[in-house]
Amino acid sequence: MDKKSLHDKREEFLKQQKEADERRRYHRMQYPDEYITGRKYDPKTKDKVESMPLYYHTGDMDRYLKAHKTAQQFGGPKLTPEQLTAMALVEGREDFGYNTWDTGNPKVVKHYMNLVKNGMDPQDAGFAAAIYEKDLVAKRLKIPFETAWNGTGTSIWNKSGKNYADTVNKTKEVVKHPKNESLYNFIKQRASYEDDMPNVAVADTVEMPSDYSDGNWKLI
Repeated sequence: MDKKSLHDKREEFLKQQKEADERRRYHRMQYPDEYITGRKYDPKTKDKVESMPLYYHTGDMDRYLKAHKTAQQFGGPKLTPEQLTAMALVEGREDFGYNTWDTGNPKVVKHYMNLVKNGMDPQDAGFAAAIYEKDLVAKRLKIPFETAWNGTGTSIWNKSGKNYADTVNKTKEVVKHPKNESLYNFIKQRASYEDDMPNVAVADTVEMPSDYSDGNWKLI
């Protein structure tokens, strides 16, 4: 990508982020009780966290955490509360940095279809499928999950998956900081408690088309 294209891509991203932040800020002003806060890792401060808080909508985050937890009944991996909290702090988003998932990978498609067939909302199932996909990548390449989650290439900000994983690991030092306590406890409760695991009646697994291959079969 040439410098101009990279600059334009960054500018478009920042514009979209600013618009999303404005919508979130307006919603937070109307419904402050629906949000919890967290503080990013900052080694330059005395207590190693930033002075300004991040805000997370509990309803939105709960959907992703429930999807992650339910997917474990269908072979999905289990991320620790420390991992999830650190990722949420690094990303500043309720979706832990989720963007998309690989619809060209038969194993991931089958996992996604099983989740949807058993009643999971397609959007939530996409998040669970992304975690499943990146876990497969991490195991295949023998790299940390966090590296795979960010991607093995380089972002538009010239950051690699290893850079991202390093940041997440440093952030784990402050996930139990008093100013991150409400966020960590919320994630731990929603993602870990076995007695809160929803009882899902597992349907028959989805059979993939016999002629499945990249490019000749897609989700509708």
